[in-house]
Amino acid sequence: GDWSSDVCSSDLNLALTHYNQGRIEKAIELLKEAITYSSTYADAFYHLGNCYIIKEDIEEAYHNHKTAAFIFSNEGRYKKCINIFKTLLKRTPHNFEILRPLGIAFFKEGQYSHCIETLSKALKIDPINSEIMQILGQAYLKQKNIEKAVELIVQEGLLNFNQGHIKQAFDKFNQVIQLRHQPT
Repeated sequence: GDWSSDVCSSDLNLALTHYNQGRIEKAIELLKEAITYSSTYADAFYHLGNCYIIKEDIEEAYHNHKTAAFIFSNEGRYKKCINIFKTLLKRTPHNFEILRPLGIAFFKEGQYSHCIETLSKALKIDPINSEIMQILGQAYLKQKNIEKAVELIVQEGLLNFNQGHIKQAFDKFNQVIQLRHQPT
């Protein structure tokens, strides 16, 4: 790799050695240094969060773990992302900012029932979120639950119509017609 990624991984390895030997302050210092070289270094944010848990600084731990989860998601490392978001959700079970990306990660991992469960909670918090309606509808389609998919697509179509997005509304209603006339 390039110089900065070598520095990052050596900082991370050294930080983990300090962490494992109970020298948390030194581990934090090295992890922060690794992050200054690469602001998208998910592993450094994740381990930094773990250090803050030991220091009982829950806010800093939460912030660093959340950052790590978003980076893991952007990198397509959904399993790691899901595990972190599930842990964060234990602390704030009705947090839309966690439910939404967790549900999307479940969808991308093909875990449609978990996606549906998670995004249904998010939709209760933000009932006019067309992005969530769309992904939820897709998840129901993946599970061959045409009725629930149609219900969400209609809901999204009405939302588009009420917001003056006539073409998007038309496209949604057209999608419903196509789904309704599919041979089963």
